[in-house]
Amino acid sequence: MELTPNISMELTPYISMELTPNILIELTPNISMRITSNISMKITPNISMEFTPNISFRITSNIVKDLTPNISNELTSKISMVLTPCRAAFRY
Repeated sequence: MELTPNISMELTPYISMELTPNILIELTPNISMRITSNISMKITPNISMEFTPNISFRITSNIVKDLTPNISNELTSKISMVLTPCRAAFRY
């Protein structure tokens, strides 16, 4: 999407989601029953946005979230922001 000839804007979302259930049931003649369920879920959105007029503006967000049946919840968020203005020369 271009607003003016000197300003361009680009938005690129990327969302991937994985759901992997593993359920194991064992029965033996000694009447022992074992149920093992492993559920791993990953939601990984990667959103990169670049806004480039004469001022360079970049936002990068990476969020990784893991859920396991052992109630281990990990949320890692990395947000980096770079603002680089350019010098403008005005002549009269």
